[in-house]
Amino acid sequence: MKLSKLEVNQSNNRILIKFDGEEIFLETNGYDLPLIKDFSFALFFILPLAMQRNIGIESDLQIDSEVINNCSKLVKIWSTWVPERFSLIEISTENSYTPIVNEDNNKDLYLYSGGVDSTFMLMCDRKEIRENYALTIHGLDYKLKKEKEFSGLIQKTDKVLDFYKTNRIILKTNAGKVLGGLDLNHAFCLAGSVFLFKEDFSQAFLASDYNRLQEYIVFPWGTNSITNELFSGSNFKLNNQNLDLTRIQKIEEIANNELVLNSIVFCSDSRFRPNNCGRCNKCIRTKMMFLIQTGYIPEIFIDNSFTEIHIKALDFKKRSEIAFIGDVINTSKQNKNSELLLNLPQKYSKTLYALRRGLKGNMLSRFIKKLRLKNI
Repeated sequence: MKLSKLEVNQSNNRILIKFDGEEIFLETNGYDLPLIKDFSFALFFILPLAMQRNIGIESDLQIDSEVINNCSKLVKIWSTWVPERFSLIEISTENSYTPIVNEDNNKDLYLYSGGVDSTFMLMCDRKEIRENYALTIHGLDYKLKKEKEFSGLIQKTDKVLDFYKTNRIILKTNAGKVLGGLDLNHAFCLAGSVFLFKEDFSQAFLASDYNRLQEYIVFPWGTNSITNELFSGSNFKLNNQNLDLTRIQKIEEIANNELVLNSIVFCSDSRFRPNNCGRCNKCIRTKMMFLIQTGYIPEIFIDNSFTEIHIKALDFKKRSEIAFIGDVINTSKQNKNSELLLNLPQKYSKTLYALRRGLKGNMLSRFIKKLRLKNI
């Protein structure tokens, strides 16, 4: 197997990671980086790239031995789950060590995008006795060229951080562009981002997109309860929060805080962010979540209406939509307000029926193939 050397250069608050002809830069704003001594963060960043290219990793940088061990486990898991995309590669390091736990460290780091999940985490999981920091990344949800839009996000969410007495760190990176395929690779970017700050922080926190049940509907997904546990080292860990809550349950808490409610950003249409268009899949289902859980749609959308035209626009081909819409319908039944969803339950039932017919067709095809093989 071909090996490529992992290299890292630091110039004050700018880091450059080099691997197999690629360069990933990291640049902080709002926090001064110390002189980096532990390069575990770089291993997380380049791991998906190495697996995608079937290139082993060679390093003489100082890296936490526990991180190396966990990265080897991540390689085995992802090469097993998605073998057509990730290869089983070798990680060869010459300078592993076991860092000492700093029990006097009183700072926590929260990954904060301004969306429903990360906002709920900041509201409910923040430790008031700790010194709290929110890390917002420019280069993943918001592409680097979207400077104006990202600045708008910062301005819109600053009030929330001020209210919860949380400091902001901005990390600018091209990792999203270099790695691509962020449906699975984003978890490595998030882990690498927080591990960059491990020398100054006690631990980091990541909000769950789905609860444990929904994870199996959208599997495989980059941030999941199995692999998230492996984003940890000897003295630092990325903790996965709120795995037992659905997004609808989080919505209810957010709706009770007007300041937070008017600050959340979840729109998937980059043309409108940091506002919420009200017409994309994410906006439409978020409207429905508010509607069935609170009885109304808050005035936080450019288009605040909800009609059958919006339901028709939903894309049920995506497993993520099936996970969220299924939860919307089940919750409306529990709340006895299914009529608020107009014809959504009927459309959802038709979608499931079509999926079942497709599944039966696939089973029949496999059965016929077996018969043909027997007759050869």
